[in-house]
Amino acid sequence: MLQIENWNKLDKTEKLPTSLNSKNFFHWDLEFPDVFYDDNPGFDCVIGNPPYVESSQLIYTPTIEVTKQCGNTYAYLIETTMELLKNNGNFGMIVPISIVSTSRMKPLFNFIGETSEFAYYANFAVRPSKIFPGVDVNISIVNSKKNIKESCNTYSTSYIRFHPHERKTLFDNLQFVCVNDLIDLYEFPKIGSELERGIIKKLFANRLTIQDFFDNKKGEKIFFHSGGRYWRKAFLDGYHDFSDVGGYKTIYIDKLASIPIVALLNTTLFYWYWLVYSDCYNVIKKDVGSFPLSNDVRILGKLKNELLPLVNGLMESYFKNAKIKQRINAATGRMKYYEFYPSKSKDIIDRMDIIFGKHFGFLGKEIKFILNYDKKFRPSGEQS
Repeated sequence: MLQIENWNKLDKTEKLPTSLNSKNFFHWDLEFPDVFYDDNPGFDCVIGNPPYVESSQLIYTPTIEVTKQCGNTYAYLIETTMELLKNNGNFGMIVPISIVSTSRMKPLFNFIGETSEFAYYANFAVRPSKIFPGVDVNISIVNSKKNIKESCNTYSTSYIRFHPHERKTLFDNLQFVCVNDLIDLYEFPKIGSELERGIIKKLFANRLTIQDFFDNKKGEKIFFHSGGRYWRKAFLDGYHDFSDVGGYKTIYIDKLASIPIVALLNTTLFYWYWLVYSDCYNVIKKDVGSFPLSNDVRILGKLKNELLPLVNGLMESYFKNAKIKQRINAATGRMKYYEFYPSKSKDIIDRMDIIFGKHFGFLGKEIKFILNYDKKFRPSGEQS
């Protein structure tokens, strides 16, 4: 692409002769003069599926400003798209779900919000079926209307799983919810119903989060599984040492809160929360630490007494139903590991979800929603 110092400062009548004296140039306003030479220059609509390429793999330096730190070409191309759109023009892009779920993409998400009248994000899983066969990427389809003078209304769907036979009617059944107020509470939530909005508001009415109970010096060790698609698992130290097991991360929790927290990290409630706020692929410490827990530490003692027998029962059930597998590790040789089947312990997990539902003041229909969340995609006997 032609690189000319202060190109954007040149008058349009100056750009043509300057460009003609160069090679391999492409400038939108010269290629499409009928689009860019009026009082509201730009395209009416831009649609696309931009490449998802890391900036480290590029052999050129992108000429963008706002989204440079996002480090991916899809962010750069959305910024360019907004520049090419006329005011009140629309764009639609299919991009990775990281646009709404990673801190790295915050500049892009904020840029869309600052330059749009509205923005719709439809969010799709890769299991059991996917939008692009053969492409193992969770995606968001973004639709926006450019208007730099208006405040943006932002809408979301839930994290949508679908079976192959549901594909034909998938887009006819999308349900969007305005999430402006929820973004102010924490971050962008992937939800698709007012019921879910109510759950989020009740959760964030609690000011103390799990992170407030991190204690790296005297805390009890908890291992949480950072992978898996349909279940979340966490273990108290003493049942098994997962320190050297791939896919597990360690946190240290104040003894007062260790039982309620290890219970919570195994619930369907936490599984739902993780899908609402994460990239739906990795469980990171931020996902765990951000979960609202309580307004009063004194309540944790009561929760501990209610949950302790269930936690013990869950740990026993996990190992009772687990399978011991073997694999070859290049560094350590043959190693054994546990393959867990949380679905076989769903009755215990449900009882813990009911306790937490009452703790957070959920309505009966909200507890029922959590108990049945993703039910048709979490078949009996399925491993995590």
